[in-house]
Amino acid sequence: MKFKVKGGSYSEAGKVYKKGDTFDSDYNLAEAFPFKFELVGDTTPAVPKKKTIKKEKAETPSFDVPLGRDVTVRHVKAADAGLRVFYKDKHYYVTDKASPETPLHPEPLTRTELVAYLRKLK
Repeated sequence: MKFKVKGGSYSEAGKVYKKGDTFDSDYNLAEAFPFKFELVGDTTPAVPKKKTIKKEKAETPSFDVPLGRDVTVRHVKAADAGLRVFYKDKHYYVTDKASPETPLHPEPLTRTELVAYLRKLK
């Protein structure tokens, strides 16, 4: 955009402009400083507004089964014993890798009970 200095002086990119001088700028100085600059040229905005880009949500693979989320990676001892650990609604379930739908214990385990159960493994 082209501007005219109304009063005082202005420097941009190492050049000094005095009252009456015209120059080009990427910013709308007349809008920011109406008493110092006058827009005399191109009225289209020099810096275009950012476009909004819609981001699509990526499909994330689900590792959930009826017993909950597989958290075996957090329990090395269970993984080493060939077991899987699932977490759902603040409870844990330990299963055999071959049948992850069937827990090896009758009741859901709390965190403390899970730790005790895994300590018993050889």
